[in-house]
Amino acid sequence: MLRKLDYGEADRIFTLLTRTHGKVGAIAKGVRRPESKLGPSLELYGHVDVLLAKGRGELDVVAQVQRMPGERIAGDVERMSHAALIAELAERVCEDRHPVDGVYELTVMALDELARETDPRRASAYFLMAALDLLGYAPQLMECASCAKSLPARPAVFSADAGGFLC
Repeated sequence: MLRKLDYGEADRIFTLLTRTHGKVGAIAKGVRRPESKLGPSLELYGHVDVLLAKGRGELDVVAQVQRMPGERIAGDVERMSHAALIAELAERVCEDRHPVDGVYELTVMALDELARETDPRRASAYFLMAALDLLGYAPQLMECASCAKSLPARPAVFSADAGGFLC
């Protein structure tokens, strides 16, 4: 669950990241009403199993939802801010209904790790580096970005233009 937006009096629009369809927009009808059965399971940045029905427009309709087991990050402001970073990057690299290889798995793993990790910065840093690698933008960290020689065991200079450290 990457994003949510209140819509009308009782509905909510969600942006979901799926394994097979990439980024999908869906509306949950009446989910903001207290008696809604779907409401408690539709938690932002949560891992859920969702049954979607084809909607009339671009949005599918949430027909059924089950929260997957795992730790929750709701209520922890620092973890929520790191989750927002992870979700935003995942949302930006995926086009509607076009999965990007590895992004779903990486996002689920990072959000799960974020809930369990004592230092949430580690989980989001890992996600960012792994996402850059998946997309082909990973910086050279082990060898010189200019000459490809192994980096010496001393501090090195990072060059964004070269795409990594320089010897």
